[in-house]
Amino acid sequence: MKTLLPILIAASFEKNRGGGHLVRSASLVRDLNMRGLPAYLFLSGKRCTALAREIAGDDIEQFIISGDEIEKKQWKFVICDRFKTPADEFFFFQKLAPLIGIDEGGPCRASFDFLIDLLPLPPERGIQNLLRPSLLNLPKKRKDTPFAPLHAEKLKVLISFGTEDKTSLALRAAELCASRDNIEITLIEGALHNSGLHKIKNAVPYYSKTEGKVSVVKSVANLRETFASYDLIITHFGLSAFESIYAGTPVVLFSPTAYHKKLASSAGFFTADNKLSLDTKTLETIRMQSAKTAEKYQLDSVQKVPLAQYIGSAQPHVFQTCPLCGKTKKSAPVLARFSERTYRRCRYCKNIFMERLTPPPIEYSDEYFFDFYKKQYGKTYLEDFPHLIALSKQRLDVIKKLIGCTDKKRPQTSPRLLDIGCAYGAFLAAAKEEGFSATGIDPSQGAVNYVNNTLHIPAHQAYFPQEIPFDHSSSFDIITLWYVIEHFENPASAIKAIHKLLKKDGLFAFSTPSTTGVSSLFFKQNFLKNSPADHRTIWTPHSAKKLLRKSGFFVKKIIITGHHPERFPLVGRFLHKKESIPYQLFMKISIFFGLGDTFELYALKIGGPNP
Repeated sequence: MKTLLPILIAASFEKNRGGGHLVRSASLVRDLNMRGLPAYLFLSGKRCTALAREIAGDDIEQFIISGDEIEKKQWKFVICDRFKTPADEFFFFQKLAPLIGIDEGGPCRASFDFLIDLLPLPPERGIQNLLRPSLLNLPKKRKDTPFAPLHAEKLKVLISFGTEDKTSLALRAAELCASRDNIEITLIEGALHNSGLHKIKNAVPYYSKTEGKVSVVKSVANLRETFASYDLIITHFGLSAFESIYAGTPVVLFSPTAYHKKLASSAGFFTADNKLSLDTKTLETIRMQSAKTAEKYQLDSVQKVPLAQYIGSAQPHVFQTCPLCGKTKKSAPVLARFSERTYRRCRYCKNIFMERLTPPPIEYSDEYFFDFYKKQYGKTYLEDFPHLIALSKQRLDVIKKLIGCTDKKRPQTSPRLLDIGCAYGAFLAAAKEEGFSATGIDPSQGAVNYVNNTLHIPAHQAYFPQEIPFDHSSSFDIITLWYVIEHFENPASAIKAIHKLLKKDGLFAFSTPSTTGVSSLFFKQNFLKNSPADHRTIWTPHSAKKLLRKSGFFVKKIIITGHHPERFPLVGRFLHKKESIPYQLFMKISIFFGLGDTFELYALKIGGPNP
């Protein structure tokens, strides 16, 4: 049985940071362990374990791991719920495992492998992979009729500012609310900071205005499960605000800092700092605004996936170095983020590589060449067979010229050709027709069966380069990969295996998408967003030439392909008629400047790879 690697969660537990990060992280650790997924909690800060127990529960000590023990374990991944992770901690954790930031706002935010924002941050903080408050540990109890109009004879209000109410917002909110008749206020005192609530009866002017209306409570076990029982909740921007609107209770936010106020306003909450009149009109505004915010963040329906389930399903795949040139990951800043995908561009080789939070939702089964292929190209692979045969013959014409095989000069024996990722064999069929001794490899058993039984061409089911179904090396004259190399997790390893399988002076040919095409140059974000989920690397023709040279090949020819005048900015929408003069003009511009979205490369084996 395979041993499950543990998950490390580093939580903020420092003065003036409150206890929200600790409470959330402790809950996540418990939930993961209950699901059979080992998880540990690391507390950043100098506060004692006894205080952590008071805030997060007596059982939390069994999950806490010390800094000295962290390096002794191998981790599946590390989660930083640190508010602002210091640079030294970031680089320490990055060396251990893939690094996920939750609501991260520190100096290294842009460098995290993956960013999950459970609470919305201002745009200047930078884009995240996922913004989803619905992943929070939400209350189970919800109002039967969320955000119903308030007709209660006595308004029930809960005031809670978390575990650390340093600026005594609770007292200010209590005074403002108590000016209303027929109101019942429950006020929660924070555990980390003595806000003076226990002295409310002696406070001036608070006592005279709140007498008989405010009940001060030290703490409430599982507080969020009480939110549905109140008519109104007053808190600051944080977990309680989102838990409240999920429970269906309207929320008013007070802000301890200008930053909190900015967060509250941008998220869409009703905010009040020095003035709050709980009259009928204001209550209706609060109710409607809260309902709108709940809808905005998908908190208006029953939670489908809690955070522990989502985190438990993560299987991050990241690179410690550039998978193409091998340079340090520090030289590859994040270029774009999408749900479960992060793209980096290497400063040295200029190639783009993708890191994933979960495995790609694509399997190379029969459906890949039918349903998935049809979504991309409008027809299935077999329906596209005639076009693929014609394209294959164009490539074979290039190959024949490069190996000196023409109608006037044919070799005595048929050149041995291996097509890796052969699919249903269009290129193999064309190669056989042109006189090559063709063989294929593909991970799809259905595709391999079709090639063997229908085309009568030998093919092997295998995942290259992990599986190589040949007994000896240096046996092929030509090896081809048409739109395959971008799928490899380790393309350098694949090229090394190809080099070994080729004869001396053998030809290696492949095609792949390009980062220098018009789509990538002018519409980078859209280009990457629409990039297939299993394309792990995106090359440039120039960097491919350099990489092949280092790997023991001499590049003979690069052909820029995939020219699309209709994708040019500004003018593209006018260029749909291929026979038109403007279309032909921009086609020539695209060809002249090499602005095609794909390219083909043909290289000869000249020796061993450079050390």
